[in-house]
Amino acid sequence: MRTLLGVTLAVMLSLVFAAPANAGSWVEHKSDKYPVSIHLWSTIDVQQKEWANGWGGLKAKNHGLEIFAMVNKGKIKAADVQKLGVKITGVAAKDWNLTDKQRAGFKNYQVGTLTKGEQQYIVAWGQTAKGATMLFIVKSNAADLAKHERSYRNVLRRLKVG
Repeated sequence: MRTLLGVTLAVMLSLVFAAPANAGSWVEHKSDKYPVSIHLWSTIDVQQKEWANGWGGLKAKNHGLEIFAMVNKGKIKAADVQKLGVKITGVAAKDWNLTDKQRAGFKNYQVGTLTKGEQQYIVAWGQTAKGATMLFIVKSNAADLAKHERSYRNVLRRLKVG
């Protein structure tokens, strides 16, 4: 009976923390130029990328899913972070309803979920105690986000900005 209960519990936990299909093992991906790293499954395509105005970091893609982990080492205003987010998501600034949260290592930190048509986004941004600014975006569709939101938020929790 104890073995059956243990196996049942293990199966339930694996379902709760399931990653997207064909996820493979989890590995840390680091940017060579920017102080950011993310833990993602090994089967996802991760590339280093630079955006305008001093932004850079990592962009991951897999079957319609996109994950952006961006850092700017300069002093950035919230409105400037939002402008980049609007450019990536297409969601108007007036529709960005993010919630202030506490996160270790950050002075300011906000997180939320955005929607534009069939696309849904998990968005977080914050300023580290060292002065760097981070913008994290997961772009997916409603069905995928509903199925894997816990995994995507786990990626956000494990995001490192140095």
